[in-house]
Amino acid sequence: MSKAVALTISPAITAGLVALLAIVPRIDPRPENIEAFRPTYDWFVVAFAAVMFVIHVGVVAFNLGYEFDFTLLVLAAVAGLFYYIGVVLERAERN
Repeated sequence: MSKAVALTISPAITAGLVALLAIVPRIDPRPENIEAFRPTYDWFVVAFAAVMFVIHVGVVAFNLGYEFDFTLLVLAAVAGLFYYIGVVLERAERN
């Protein structure tokens, strides 16, 4: 795999998932449920993209020779995302 492909695959996957998360509210059978907590949902998409960005930057930095505990970076990012998933689930209504 070339370096260019390796550098762009993670952001491409993230962009695809963000696009999918943007489409989900439009195909929901009960759009009023998502509209009730739309700002929270939108911030979840931002938080997800931020976690993916932090992990991507961490991978690139580690491979450039910077030494740090990558496990702690991923742990902190995923813990923050799980916390925000809990916030989203408190406000979400069942379909």
